Parts: sequence; structure tokens; C-alpha cells
Amino acid sequence: FHDLVRTHATSTAARDDAEPARRAALTRLLDHYRHTASMAMDAAYPYDRDGRPRGSPAGTPTLELPDPARATAWLDTELPNLLAVARHAAEHGWPEHAWHLPATLHRHLRTRGRYRDAETLHRQALTTGDPLGELYAVVGLGDIHRLQGRYEQATNHFERALAIARSTGNRAGELQPLRGLGEIHRRAGQHERATDHFGRALAIARSAGNRTGELDTLFGIGTVHLLQGRYELAADHYEQTLEIARSTGNPTGVLSALGGLGAIHRLQGRYEQAIDHYEQALTIARTTGYRLGELNALRGLGTIHRLQGRYEHATDHYEQALTIARTTGHRAGELSALRGLGTIHRLHGRYE
Repeated sequence: FHDLVRTHATSTAARDDAEPARRAALTRLLDHYRHTASMAMDAAYPYDRDGRPRGSPAGTPTLELPDPARATAWLDTELPNLLAVARHAAEHGWPEHAWHLPATLHRHLRTRGRYRDAETLHRQALTTGDPLGELYAVVGLGDIHRLQGRYEQATNHFERALAIARSTGNRAGELQPLRGLGEIHRRAGQHERATDHFGRALAIARSAGNRTGELDTLFGIGTVHLLQGRYELAADHYEQTLEIARSTGNPTGVLSALGGLGAIHRLQGRYEQAIDHYEQALTIARTTGYRLGELNALRGLGTIHRLQGRYEHATDHYEQALTIARTTGHRAGELSALRGLGTIHRLHGRYE
């Protein structure tokens, strides 16, 4: 609509339609977006279905979204509307829609690096008073804060989510908080605590048949082994991750496993194999629009080129990684890229 047409339509609806009729129309709109978003996410990210809430069918006509490409295109095109609808639901008394939409869209917002939008929606969802909605919102906030390097806030959210899941008897709901805490302990160098949390999360994932949860925790355990120099054990866990990712059609899991295996090859001096794995990961990340995966692959390639003395290539990759990190607010990625660029300047004698 042109602005004037929209203003006229709004004033006419307020004048001619009773409040219950207007609310019923908005409810149909919210139902339509909630249902279609769920359909689109199931088509675009089928491997992550167990991590999303299920909703009732809408009473309005629905779109045909038969494949991931169509579904992803719809999500990208409609994202401004989806964000606006979620905000409106939170601000005007549709509590179920207010938490359901952010929980449904979380994976897509993460993939596209829309961390700030995700944080805003999850914070609004906390006001709905729904225990399940609160659990999804707190886990989502923990996940976003972890990705942004805000580990204290992330820890608080994951511990709160764990308490909610346990108090409501939702054992499956313990999976993501446990995994999140494992990731934070891993980054803090608390390897034993990280392994303990990952192990408990892995047991829950396997008992629930949650293959994506199993994949994520196996990758986490593999990374702990990598940091401890246990390369054979790390490689075994990454290979298991890769097998699950490929069997479930999970491109995010595939590129994570490839990145892990690339890191092992790099640390053991097998640079060509490392480059091959990182380049495969980069291709997948760019094809799927997964910004964090792209950032990690670029960092890995930058480090390999630096170690081989290809400083121009290394600089290019680090600068691309730095741009993504700053655009998405990924502080750990920014740190790594800056450190890589600083090392190259030092090697060139550009000390200032």
C-alpha cells in the first residue's frame, strides 16, 4: 500500500468495523503467518523439526512450499512481516503467537545472522507468562548471547531454562540448556565440566531420538577432545557428526563436521586436506546462507594461508570473516579475525 492508502484503510476500518471484527481479522492474519512459518521452517530445516513448537493449522488458505528453496525464499521475503507480526502479537495481547513465532523462526534468524532481531523477539516472548513459551525464549536468548560472546548472560539464561525444564518435568527441554552450558564451559577451558554437560545432553538426545541434538553434542565432545590434543578421538566424533548430518540432510551439521576435521588436518600439518575441508564447508555455508558457518570457514582458510606464507590470501579471508563477524555481532569471530590480521602485519614488520 501507498502510505496514504494505508492510512485511509486504517481509519475506515476503525470507523466501520467493530473491535471484535477487527481483532478476529488480526487473529486470522496471525494464525496464517504462524502456520505458514511452521510449514516453511519444516521444509527449509527439516532436520531441526524436533527443536520447534508445533501449532494448529490455520483457517485460511495456505501456500504450497514443496521444497527447501521455495520455503527459504518465502522466509527471506516475508521476514520483515514476520518480525512485525511477532512484535504486534506481543504488544497487543496475543501471547501464544508472541512466543510461538520467535521459537519457530529461531533457526532461520540464527542462520541469517539476525541475532539482534532474535534477541528482541525472545525478550518480548518472556512477557507472555506461558511456561513453555518462557522455556523457548530463555533458551533462544542463551543461544544468541553465546554466539555474541556474552557468556555470563548466556549462562544465566541456560541455567534458568534448565530449572524451568526440570520443574515442569520436561526432560527433552533439558537438552538445549545442557548443550549450551557445555559450549560455554568448553570456551572457558573447563573441559571436564563441558564433557559432563555434553554427555548428559547426548543421553537425552539419544533417548528421545533427536538426531540433531545427538549431532550437536557429538560435535561439542569432539571439540573438547580437539582442544585437549586428542586428535584421534576428536576425528572419531566429527566423523560420527558428519555421518548423522548427511543421513538426516543437515547441511549445517555437515559444514560443522568438515570444519572440525579441517582443524585436525591443520594442526597436524596436512594443509592441503585442511583447505579441501574448509572450502567444502565454505561452499555449503554460502549456498545455504549460513553466516556463522561462512565466518568459521573463512577463518580456517585464512589461518592455513597464513601458515603457508600466502599473506595476501590470508588477509582477504580474515577481512571477509571480520566483516561478517561485525555485521552479525559475533564477538568471538571478530576477535579471531583481528588476531589473524594482527599476526600478518607483525610478520610483515608493520608493528604499529
